[in-house]
Amino acid sequence: MPESSPLHITAKHILVLEAYDGGSHGQFLDGLILHSKQKYTRISMKPRSWKWRMRGSALWFIDEIHRQIKTGKLNPNKVDIIFTSDMTPVCDLKALLPESLKHCPVILFFHENQLTYPVQNELERDCQFGFTNITSALAANKIWFNSRYNLDSFANETDLLIKRMPDHLPKNIGERIRKNSIVMPLGLDIPKTYTTLNNRKNNHSTPPTIVWNHRWEHDKNPELFFETLFTLKKQGLDFKLIILGESFKNCPPIFELAQKILKNNITHCGYASSRNAYYQLLTESDIVISTALHEFFGISVLEAITCGATPLLPYRLSYPELIPNTHHDKYFYHSDEQFLQMLTDLLTKKRHHLPSDIHKMTLQLHWTHLAKTYDTAFCSMGIGKAHQCAPKT
Repeated sequence: MPESSPLHITAKHILVLEAYDGGSHGQFLDGLILHSKQKYTRISMKPRSWKWRMRGSALWFIDEIHRQIKTGKLNPNKVDIIFTSDMTPVCDLKALLPESLKHCPVILFFHENQLTYPVQNELERDCQFGFTNITSALAANKIWFNSRYNLDSFANETDLLIKRMPDHLPKNIGERIRKNSIVMPLGLDIPKTYTTLNNRKNNHSTPPTIVWNHRWEHDKNPELFFETLFTLKKQGLDFKLIILGESFKNCPPIFELAQKILKNNITHCGYASSRNAYYQLLTESDIVISTALHEFFGISVLEAITCGATPLLPYRLSYPELIPNTHHDKYFYHSDEQFLQMLTDLLTKKRHHLPSDIHKMTLQLHWTHLAKTYDTAFCSMGIGKAHQCAPKT
């Protein structure tokens, strides 16, 4: 990550273009803009129809930019940087920008990538979305990925996709993307009242509480999670269960089955009514579990750890980046069988307290700390050396 410098310059004016302003994309921008010292103009689209966003969002952005310039809402001569996400076709955007904005460097932030985003049937994968990500990355002046796993998996799959071309193969595309990329983690914005470990419940006479706080979709592998809990229940192990996360129209049927089989274990099921309600439920949880087949960062796990829950995670994807190496043996499983055994141990042995170094690490990802890293990176654009920005006025 960029390092701070004692020098000061005027804060940048950043034009944010977000084609999918909701979920983790929206939460990321909310935290960044609130805590950063830069000046932001945010132009965004609702979080729906992601395929159409990737195909056509640049066209709408250009119309909206022209409208805001014409009405005086946006002064293009004051814009220093354009900041957008992987849902935007950057080639189209840069080609269509008004002349007054063509001087602005474009930073492309990858929350996910369409080359390794899991699909239920690999034959259904549309490689055009992957190529859009690739050409966008090459067109951007700088590329930011939310995790090393996201960057590495994208660069590796880029080279594999290029090799499928019948002839005239471009060279070193993955390496060119790597050289122009840095890792910029997502920030947390959890109130301190929920992150103080000594405020947590410590009643060892009650069964431990397990929390699921992921989307209710197939790529989070809920079948393994719930089927393991079914097995533990049959074995007579006692536990409580909090089921959080957003559900969608095509919800995996295992969730309905789990609500029947585990009805006496469940203390909460469904999307939390507010962020504070969500954090409160996390503080009531002892163990946070992931069985995901896809995870580019792991914000939900980090939120639970920050609120004091002990993690049990698969040793894959972005998860090994979240926990210091010295704790990997304790909190990571390598197979379904090991997951069952490690969860059994957590439920039957004396409850482990979350190590202070893991908790401290997550606190360093709070936006009050992390925003300084982003400010330094923004201010380094076009200067050649990272500088500390002055406060915005």
